[in-house]
Amino acid sequence: MPGDYILYVGNFKPHKNVRILIDAYKELPDPLKDKYYLVLCGRRDKFREEIETRVRSLRLEGKVVFLDFVPEEDMPVLYSGAEVFVFPSLYEGFGLPPLEAMACGTPVVCSNSSSLPEVVGEAGVLVDPHRPELFAEAMERVLTDGGLREDLGSKGSHRSRRFSSEDFSGRLLEILEELASSGGPRWRLEDRSS
Repeated sequence: MPGDYILYVGNFKPHKNVRILIDAYKELPDPLKDKYYLVLCGRRDKFREEIETRVRSLRLEGKVVFLDFVPEEDMPVLYSGAEVFVFPSLYEGFGLPPLEAMACGTPVVCSNSSSLPEVVGEAGVLVDPHRPELFAEAMERVLTDGGLREDLGSKGSHRSRRFSSEDFSGRLLEILEELASSGGPRWRLEDRSS
């Protein structure tokens, strides 16, 4: 890795909104851009080529680093090494990369759209995905405030446990036990009309 960095993990399809992230990075104060690289981790495709073109047009070559494939077993090291993980997606079915970053104790800045607020909750900074200046402000705040960075990392690590298979199994067992002790559900499949 090049040094201190801001991280994005995912593909480069338009709904991932990586162009907004590039624009937000460009808006960071020069001392922050001098200190922090922007690392974009995702497979090369035609959408990534569009992002690479955007990086060149903004003269950010050398500051924005593209990583192709990273083996799954190396991802925790990549997440843990980042100062902040940024995920500007317009919509997600779930949003696994922010959860993975939180599990590694990395502060998260992400969109306030789709499923992401439910995944990240109060453990990250949620931003309007259409406003690069707000992403820039959020990144700057996290990068310059060590207390905030530490707090978000701790909250994220704790919140990520809510989504572990062990926690899910425990919650499911509690629900089943509650149903069993109350006489079961109040409906039966044959009671449902088609």
